[in-house]
Amino acid sequence: MGLTGFVVHWQQQYAAARKQLQRFAGAPAGSGVVARSLSREQARDLVVHYWVNQVIRMERWPECDANGNITWPKPADKVKLKLNIAGVQFTPNNPQAAGWTETRELDLRNVVLVVRFTQYLKDNWGASVIFWGGLGIGGGRNDSADTHTEGLAMDFHGAITSAGHFDVRRDWGNQRVPAAIGGDKAGRWPGSLNKTSYRLAVDPLDLGNFVLGTVGARGFFEDVYQFLTTQARHDSPEAKPRIGEGSGILHPDTPWAWLRPGHQNHFHFEVAKV
Repeated sequence: MGLTGFVVHWQQQYAAARKQLQRFAGAPAGSGVVARSLSREQARDLVVHYWVNQVIRMERWPECDANGNITWPKPADKVKLKLNIAGVQFTPNNPQAAGWTETRELDLRNVVLVVRFTQYLKDNWGASVIFWGGLGIGGGRNDSADTHTEGLAMDFHGAITSAGHFDVRRDWGNQRVPAAIGGDKAGRWPGSLNKTSYRLAVDPLDLGNFVLGTVGARGFFEDVYQFLTTQARHDSPEAKPRIGEGSGILHPDTPWAWLRPGHQNHFHFEVAKV
């Protein structure tokens, strides 16, 4: 088979796959379920739905048997995503991953979480680029499996949006912690402290800074956190989500002293525990 014949054959296979999967064009049952509560079957149907609607591309397209039943991906399978998701370019924060064209293997529930997060930033902040890490790789604190290597988590380092370029390290982690909320002389959280709050927060009575902050870094990171509490594993005992609480969403003001230094340049969020 020559090159032209191969291309034609490939196009025919692709068209046949799309035709078989058109029943997934409409939103499946799991569309109204928060990501952290999805069953694996609901997540698989959503992933196929995203593929049919060209929200994502994977290392291969979904496959069916003669009766139209999906044979790949199965609910427990993992997939690699190409680095344009929902029309937003995913740029790895780690220079070692600069040449990557796809993520590592992801749990299908995490694919749904990543897509929803991306769509939220695109729709609400005009995001065109997301700087990421940890999609199927990372962690590395010990030899045990963790949420990154199991494809259950993502690290978010920042984004280019219609409101500007927000960088977690520059615009949050490198900012001083005010002494009034517990910062030391260097403007950092004391190393042993296990109680923190949002260092970028401003007094609501300071009307000028309060209003301006809603469209700047303070408002952006607060909005990201609040969205993540609606979809990612949270597990906070507090009734109203706030930055500084103990939760499964990690960031520069994470209260746990042993985790805080490693999260000065990114949010960590996950769809489930290992």
